[in-house]
Amino acid sequence: MLYIIKKDYFLADYIVDPLQDRPDVTVIKYKRNKCRGIGKIKHLFIRFVRTFLCNRKGLWTRQFFPGSFLQQLKAIGKDDKVLFWGCENLKELLVLDKEIECREKSVFLWNPVSTICRNAYSKWEYAHYLNKTKMRIYTFDEGDAASCHFSKINQVYRHPSSLLAKKTADGANDVLFIGKDKSRSAFIAQLAQQLQQQGVSFDFYIIKDKHTVPIRQLEPYYHDREMSYEESLARIMQVNCIIEIMQQGQTGMTLRTLEAMFLGKKLITTNPNIAQLPVYHPNNIYILNSGKNKHANFREFLDSEYHCIPESIIKQYDAECWIEQFL
Repeated sequence: MLYIIKKDYFLADYIVDPLQDRPDVTVIKYKRNKCRGIGKIKHLFIRFVRTFLCNRKGLWTRQFFPGSFLQQLKAIGKDDKVLFWGCENLKELLVLDKEIECREKSVFLWNPVSTICRNAYSKWEYAHYLNKTKMRIYTFDEGDAASCHFSKINQVYRHPSSLLAKKTADGANDVLFIGKDKSRSAFIAQLAQQLQQQGVSFDFYIIKDKHTVPIRQLEPYYHDREMSYEESLARIMQVNCIIEIMQQGQTGMTLRTLEAMFLGKKLITTNPNIAQLPVYHPNNIYILNSGKNKHANFREFLDSEYHCIPESIIKQYDAECWIEQFL
């Protein structure tokens, strides 16, 4: 049996939860105790001692995880397999490595290490201690695979529901951006100006965060609420093209690329490495700040015929096929 211990996140729910219909997969939702105030200081100190000084099974474990979650872990036998999906807290992973006794444990990092760690030392520490375990550490990010000595694996997605797949691009806009600000407002504003000059209609859904410095031009597009993934998919189906703006330090394929491929949409991206991937076709993907695009501008790119991606390529990123390598 493969036990998938997954992050409590709407995208993980969307991709992972259907896998539990398989007889050889069990999905467990990752749960952790959260502390505030003085209790948090004590919690962090105990976790540090348990992780780096005395990492013994059962020691203070209930300080970190609720009893219901630990009870679910007891069902995992020595001959079973475990995949941590998007669970990326270093100290908690080291604790769980001791708590779960099966021989084969894997970790799939769903974020670049640069977004998990605050500085160069913490990045080194993160990679060093994970590599010291017997767990297999996988990343979709080429840069992290090389610098942290993790194993490279494909990004993963799954086909949307048949209802969404039947919808067509009959909305009022050509392109769409959905995402948290993450200090990208200035770039988005500049891109909006270029799109407007070329007669390309657009819609942005920018979720404000602690990095947001509002730009007047973008005021209609700022939102406080993160939309559900069902809402996001429905909105994507109403446009011809998705905009992808990579996070700083990220080199691997994002879910925006896979959404475009699975949903038959074009992609405007800041990822220069995408031209080397099997999902790339110049009629489908326009790389920003690159002199290698086939089309002279956005309008010409959007008006070009969409190139259908072979099913053999799409399957490499589909969750049902992707999970087989862990079974």
